[in-house]
Amino acid sequence: MDAEKFFLEDIQQEEEEGLDLQRYLRGLYRRKWMLLAIFLVILIPWLIYVKKQPPQYEASALIRFKTYGSDNVGLLNETRITELTSRTFAEKVVAQLGLTLEMLAETKERPLRRQKVFEQFSTTTDPISGEYLLEFKDDVFSLFQLNELDKAPRLLVSDSLSKIIDQTYDVNGFSFRINPDILKERSRIHFRVKNFRRTVDNFRKQIKVRFNRTGTLMWVSLTDRDPSLVATMVNQLAQMYVEESKFFSLKKVKDVKEVVENQLKIAKENLDKANEELKRFKESHFISLDTEVKQNVNELSDLENEIRTIKENIESLSLLLRRLEKSFETTEASETRYIYRQIARHPAFQQDPNMGILQQQLADLESQRDQLLTRVTESHQDVVEINAQIKFIQLQIKDLAKKRLEQLYEELATAERTASNLRYKLKMLPSEQLKLAELTQKVKVNEDIYSSLLAKYQEAQISEAVRTEEISILDPALPPEYPVNRDKKQKAVIGGFFSLFFSIFVGVFLEFLDKTLKTPDDIKRYLKLNVIGSIPKIEFDHEYELKDADKIKQIDAQLVTYDYSPTPVSEAYRALRTKIMFSKQTGNIRTLVITSFAPYDGKSFTCSNLAVTLAQHKTNTLLVDADLRRGVLHNTFSVPKEPGLSNFLMGMVSFEELLNETHVPNLTVVSCGSMMPNPSELLGSLRLRKFIDEAKRRFDFVIFDTPPLNAATDAVVLGTQVDGVTLIVRAGKTNRNIARQKLDLFDNVPATIIGVIINGAEKDLAHEGYSYYHY
Repeated sequence: MDAEKFFLEDIQQEEEEGLDLQRYLRGLYRRKWMLLAIFLVILIPWLIYVKKQPPQYEASALIRFKTYGSDNVGLLNETRITELTSRTFAEKVVAQLGLTLEMLAETKERPLRRQKVFEQFSTTTDPISGEYLLEFKDDVFSLFQLNELDKAPRLLVSDSLSKIIDQTYDVNGFSFRINPDILKERSRIHFRVKNFRRTVDNFRKQIKVRFNRTGTLMWVSLTDRDPSLVATMVNQLAQMYVEESKFFSLKKVKDVKEVVENQLKIAKENLDKANEELKRFKESHFISLDTEVKQNVNELSDLENEIRTIKENIESLSLLLRRLEKSFETTEASETRYIYRQIARHPAFQQDPNMGILQQQLADLESQRDQLLTRVTESHQDVVEINAQIKFIQLQIKDLAKKRLEQLYEELATAERTASNLRYKLKMLPSEQLKLAELTQKVKVNEDIYSSLLAKYQEAQISEAVRTEEISILDPALPPEYPVNRDKKQKAVIGGFFSLFFSIFVGVFLEFLDKTLKTPDDIKRYLKLNVIGSIPKIEFDHEYELKDADKIKQIDAQLVTYDYSPTPVSEAYRALRTKIMFSKQTGNIRTLVITSFAPYDGKSFTCSNLAVTLAQHKTNTLLVDADLRRGVLHNTFSVPKEPGLSNFLMGMVSFEELLNETHVPNLTVVSCGSMMPNPSELLGSLRLRKFIDEAKRRFDFVIFDTPPLNAATDAVVLGTQVDGVTLIVRAGKTNRNIARQKLDLFDNVPATIIGVIINGAEKDLAHEGYSYYHY
């Protein structure tokens, strides 16, 4: 929970103070070798891939459509693409062109192109896949099927070389005709017949289709390594699509015409039969219908036609509404749009101006939507708004259709009542006149049926003569001159930029995840404290960590300021001494507690060298090891561990007995003393107050080396009784979230934090003048 809190605070702080660009630049520089490795790991395989990538050629054919009466270009184009990329259609193309053929390379030779070897190669939809060998030897050509290594090749075909010209051979589900010119170049040719189904799947994935805005032009494209083959593939695909489209279009028209023609024959027979019956009846009875009866008969015939039409409209409109509800369940958007268009132009609405207006509005909106989708996606605001308008129009069409269906039921009931009354009137006639009326009505009904079917038949004849959709190849594909992937330099540059940006992204991301404090800016930004000194990184025996417990025993190495040498580290401590003693920022400081946030931050190392630097300035300095748990300063200065501070706080020794003179003039050390079970209570006792008062009386400056804050709160207790507290931050190691947590310990106590000392800082950040010492 705390980690999440600090993470959110970091993000909020980044937003408030802006991006710390210098921090990220330093992070990139610090990780330069890792980022270079990432850059090369990505770039080198990419360059190898680009170099070895075989040339790919693309060919396109242009197909033209002449579409009449289509009010949804998008749906029509979807249908065309589905047809063109269907599995059945792809199988025909793959089989006819023999796309399962793959030429293999002989040892130290490049594979031949198929046109040089075969004048023709095609397969069935189930060829036997595997490797094959063509061999020309002693005026005989032989075809072998190569089996596993432990089996001998199986001879499939053998024939005289003189017979191969224009000779087609069928074997193992594929047929081929050899190009005689190959006999002059090779005596052995390897090839492979690939798996047919996988080849079909790959071929379908290669097909690219795009349309112009109106849907009247379609570009079909394919890619392949062979420029001649890819052009042949595209042209064959386009030609087969055109032929299939024409065939199915003509078949559909012929099927409709055939059905109507059969119905027309039956209607003609029924009409002739009714006329013949009426004629015989009139000849045998010599009667006729008066004007009123004729009018009733004609009216009844018209009503029966009207009833039949109303029933057809009710049935078809009800079916469309049921399909509409079903399409909502299956979420088929294209089918739903199609049903709405069918409802809008239903014959039941021929005399309805409202539906005509809605139909036109729907067509206009769908046209606008299709045009927009050629430039933007479905989620674009304009498309979303048009979809909402289309939805509103569709709801109006649906409501109007339901109302019209109710009206049709009412019209049907009215027409049937009127027809029933007319039939009743006709039944009241004398038997002979009733028979004549029935025959007359029968003739009239059959005449109407025949006339309706005749009109449909003539319409089918016109449709057969004038196609509803003419399709042709406007531009056939030509063999491409250059591969589409010829610009390998550009690809290499793109890969280089990607590798560079990715490595930079990794560096920035790692720096973002890095929660350690490194620079004075980090201290001010996250801890809101001043930096009073920065100590450069020092390596002991090529070891990275400044571990007090291990390194403190190396006296000369630890006291880097002892010999007055003008090194960057010693100068950093002298600058720190000056800032503590004379800076207005720190004020008049005589007693100072130095602590850190975690072990191994170089706390005791800093205390020792700061004390030496103060002593070199002729300041009578007392260095107190207040780490009563793991004190180490007695090792640094080769003084006894006991008696020490803990012994004084227990009242066991006097102040004078604690003092240990060191080999450094003006520097006295007080060891930690014996191990005690309750060091925090001892540091809060009155004896400590007495110790501080005596130390201030005897010495110019007193430094207390205390335990880290994550180990004990001794520094907080002691900090309330001294002039100031200084915190050690290990650059690149101290976690800023933990540091902020530990700083909360000082919130409610009267301790003064005068600033932070950065230990192990980069030399260019630790002191501006360090470069002076690098000769």
